[in-house]
Amino acid sequence: MTESRVSSPAVAKQLRHIAVEDDTTVQALLEEALDLLFAKKGKRYVRDLD
Repeated sequence: MTESRVSSPAVAKQLRHIAVEDDTTVQALLEEALDLLFAKKGKRYVRDLD
């Protein structure tokens, strides 16, 4: 997955906090969010697109 940028500093900060709380990365959180959206729309998961 290519590098993603969050336009709002507050959103970026909140994502970093969640990543720390969940002991994961912001990238992993974004992939999880995309997977939820793709599932809702009946599309393939991120891991299936590589």
